[in-house]
Parts: sequence; structure tokens; C-alpha cells
Amino acid sequence: MWEGYNAADDNVAREATALSQVVRSADAFPPEPRLRVVRAVGEYVHLVTDEEWALMREGESSDRAGAALGAVYSALQQYEPITETQKVFYQHAVTSVNEALANRRTRLGHIDASISGELQFMMYSGFVMIVGFMAVVGSGRQRTQSALLVGVTAVLAFNLVLATTLDYPFSGDVSVSSEPFHLGSLEQFYRP
Repeated sequence: MWEGYNAADDNVAREATALSQVVRSADAFPPEPRLRVVRAVGEYVHLVTDEEWALMREGESSDRAGAALGAVYSALQQYEPITETQKVFYQHAVTSVNEALANRRTRLGHIDASISGELQFMMYSGFVMIVGFMAVVGSGRQRTQSALLVGVTAVLAFNLVLATTLDYPFSGDVSVSSEPFHLGSLEQFYRP
């Protein structure tokens, strides 16, 4: 589960990096197409961080953010590069938008990724069985037995809470951050 949480976190960073590369590549475009592409990326980034992130806590996504990513494609499609330099950066921008889309799909896939019902049943059943077994089997010393039972129960309960928390990487107090969308070339969208 920790690996799944880390994968979700890494995926967010890859999505933000791809968008940052689109903005950097657009610097090679003439002013008007560059402005269209950068504005479209900015709109998408704001919708992801300001709207979609809250929805992901509830297990949902933003249709508006999906449409905004489509607007980035449209902004690129409206531009016809002329020079060889523009063509190279244009191709890089298109590739980066494709990467951002793939990473978005993966990020949204992590919303629903959860422990199967069978595995949850086994985890909680195991918890009840171990604690129940320890309560029944005594060592002869009541205080020692009680302390051992409390200790094992606490460790198992902590592990169950941790597993449940990591199962939903975009919700709860321990969740994947949207910070990568505020860094690098994307930082400009959050300046006053």
C-alpha cells in the first residue's frame, strides 16, 4: 500500500512536470499562440488544484478539468509552426500534453484503487482473531497478560488504520499533495 501511495505521489509530479514542459516549449512560439497555450495550461492547472483536488477526496473528478486539458490540445492545434525550432518545440509540447493526459488518467485511477472487500475482510478478521486468541490464552499473570493484550491490540489497530489511510491516497490527513502543480514553470499561475 505504501508503494501505491508513493506511485500516486510520483504520478502527480510527472503530470505537473509534463505541463511545465508544455509551458517551456511554448516559449519558442510567436506571442499569440504562446499566450493561448500558456493560458490553457494555466486554466487546467487551476481547475486541478482548486476544484478537482477537493473532488478527489470524495472519490470524484472534475469534468471541467478534463475539458480544460482538451483546451490545451486545441490551443496547440490552432498553431502551425514555421521554423525548424518552432517545429521541434511544438512536437515536444504535443508529446508533453500526451504525457500529462496519461498521468491524469493514472491519477484519477488512483482515486478508486482500494483494497478489495475480500482482503479487507481478511485483515479485520485476522485482527479480531489475534486479539481474541490472546484474550483467551493467558500466561498466568493477569497484569502481564493485560499489558500484552493492550500492546498487540494497539499495534494491530495502528496497522489497520495505516492500511486504510494509504488505500485512499487523495483523502484524509495523510494525502498526496497538489504542490507539484505550484512549482517550476507552473508557479506563474499562482502569482498575484
